[in-house]
Amino acid sequence: MLLPAFASAADDPPVPVIVKDWWQVAGNSDSSPHSEVVDHCFWTASDGKWRLWTQIRDTENGRIFSQWAGGARLNDQWRLSSELWQGEEKHGETPGVVQAPHVYKADGTYHMTYGGGGQICLATSQDGVMFRRHQSPSRLISELKNRTPSGIRDPYMTKIGDSYRIYYTKDDTVAMVEADRPDSQVWSTPIVVYREKTSRTQCPTVIQHADWFYLFCMGGSGEYQTQVLASKDPDDFGVDSGKQITVLQTSASEIIRDGSKWYISSLVPIRNDNGNVIKHGGVRLAPFNWVYK
Repeated sequence: MLLPAFASAADDPPVPVIVKDWWQVAGNSDSSPHSEVVDHCFWTASDGKWRLWTQIRDTENGRIFSQWAGGARLNDQWRLSSELWQGEEKHGETPGVVQAPHVYKADGTYHMTYGGGGQICLATSQDGVMFRRHQSPSRLISELKNRTPSGIRDPYMTKIGDSYRIYYTKDDTVAMVEADRPDSQVWSTPIVVYREKTSRTQCPTVIQHADWFYLFCMGGSGEYQTQVLASKDPDDFGVDSGKQITVLQTSASEIIRDGSKWYISSLVPIRNDNGNVIKHGGVRLAPFNWVYK
């Protein structure tokens, strides 16, 4: 039995449940035969309109970012705005690698964290449209840099209490660093907040709702499956599925709040004749509700 989140005083956390059909908002802007859309992020710019950046991998220029512009509502028409960045060494990135953008607005400035090929990079914007790259915060570079395929990736910035946090993945873990400013040059020593026993973690998102902290993360559940873990402590999401409350049939998901409504994003699967996913063709959205089970 499902109860609306406001109708229960249970100690168990409310669970995200997708309630309506998906609609596609963006496709693949690259014409390379093997390219595909993967990580992405949504936010509203200073003009009140929605923006979407997508990472496209396996292009002729490696991994690139592409920008899409929407309207005042998520279900307004979206259009390709521009193709933006590719990894450049002068910006502290591995040539041909930019990955997993995420935008967080703090004190009137938009801060975009992203992967630069084994390190966390930073760009900022005053209007949420045009971003300027920074050299990555020095302590993140010196403590976390690892240019191997299992290096740090998928940064996600948020604020909990008085501190800014960056959650990220490395190998089979989700780890976290924190600082008193989102553009700080000094970040804390990393701590592991979640560990998989058998597989690599990907695409972490951490939000707070109804006195609970939630980690949305791809990992041992497989392709097009996002596990959702709940904890009272944003430093501890456990090991494997110990704190798992549900698994959603989504991939590389972002959690978006628009007023009182909640949405989740996912990649658009392209399947072969056997029904197997062979690549990702774009980004789609669906609304979800919080319910008690």
